[in-house]
Amino acid sequence: MREANNIIPFPTEILNFQKSNLESYIIDLTENKLPFLNELSNTTFYTKQIETYANWMSDLTEKDSKHWERGVVIHVQTDNKKLIFPKNPDIGEDACGWAVSKRRDLFLPTINIHTHPQINICFSPGDMSTFLSGWGDKTTDFFIPTGMLVSAPKFNFLILKSQETPSAIDKNEVYNKSWIKYGGEEYFKLAEDGVKKVGSFQPIDDAFNGFFNFYKAFVSTFKLAQEYKFGFYYSTKDGIYTPFTKDKLTEVMTSILDDTISRL
Repeated sequence: MREANNIIPFPTEILNFQKSNLESYIIDLTENKLPFLNELSNTTFYTKQIETYANWMSDLTEKDSKHWERGVVIHVQTDNKKLIFPKNPDIGEDACGWAVSKRRDLFLPTINIHTHPQINICFSPGDMSTFLSGWGDKTTDFFIPTGMLVSAPKFNFLILKSQETPSAIDKNEVYNKSWIKYGGEEYFKLAEDGVKKVGSFQPIDDAFNGFFNFYKAFVSTFKLAQEYKFGFYYSTKDGIYTPFTKDKLTEVMTSILDDTISRL
């Protein structure tokens, strides 16, 4: 694993960057300083440290001949409030676990960062159930992320909890809503428009490993964010995280589709 993570040198410059508002927000989360949803929905987040690190993880995945995912949990040191960026992310073929400290008196886990290889897609139903319901053994290293960042080839996607986000939601409820409840007319209309634009369905379906699932990932995350009151953002790998609106969601999905068509 360590050798696979040495394909690209660790970006040591992240240790010297001045904290931006996303880093400060994550540190505040360890003190239960969650904002209200209205504040989250109207905030653009900026980051150098986290974006540089997430982009490095994504580059590792893309340079890996097998394109295996990378994943970590960012911790905060309790004594000096510094973020800890692991130099050796966990690796998995289709998904990966992450090391979470059992010494919560010294190291507080905050957000999960993981990569999605080759396809610009946001959060899977499994991601959403972990974000809202937690992950790990409840007797040892159980962890409910306060945020989650997915780093894809050309976009990064971020979700952050607010004061109004419920905790410890049943996993089955989240999973079923991700796959079954959300989508509906909006989802099918977007997907059908995409199919019409492509003209030939199969190549684009193959490119996205399931074209309708690509659309549903975005629409269900957007709908879950509305129901469970958390923030949903994207960046173009530049460290500027813009809140998703319905128009922005369509714009980003269209951009990804256009880019994929041009490469086919």
